Amino acid sequence: MSQSSAEYMRTWRAANRERLIAYRREHYQANIETERAKAREKARRRRAANPDHIRGVAQAWKTANPERVRGYGRKKALERYGLTPEDYALLLERAGGRCEICGTQDPGAKQSFGVDHDHETGRVRGLLCTTCNAGLGMFGDDLERIRKAVRYLEGE
Repeated sequence: MSQSSAEYMRTWRAANRERLIAYRREHYQANIETERAKAREKARRRRAANPDHIRGVAQAWKTANPERVRGYGRKKALERYGLTPEDYALLLERAGGRCEICGTQDPGAKQSFGVDHDHETGRVRGLLCTTCNAGLGMFGDDLERIRKAVRYLEGE
């Protein structure tokens, strides 16, 4: 009885495993941008088709890894703003472990205080909780809009 093409390919892959791995590695390196784009698209389709499953897996991981989740926001901010862990610790100490606007000790959704910065100069101003950081972002760091909002809240 002759071998089916699927059986033949299975046998060939098993016999040529190292050769196949080397070829795939070379192909990936030669076409890295295209391959990454394909991987991103595949992941996007998978997330779109299974949002509840993806959300559940992510939540389970966050629950099982609270220290890594807490450090993620810090690590990302340190990389983005060129801060060292010591710089972050100094900012947190200066703020007394609290948001520099509202004073809460709860950093919010990201589990670490956000690094607030001037969007024009990039200068780091301090650490804010998720809510205060988002609020400033919504106002676009526009002092006149913020002053108008204060006047509005004061009933003027």
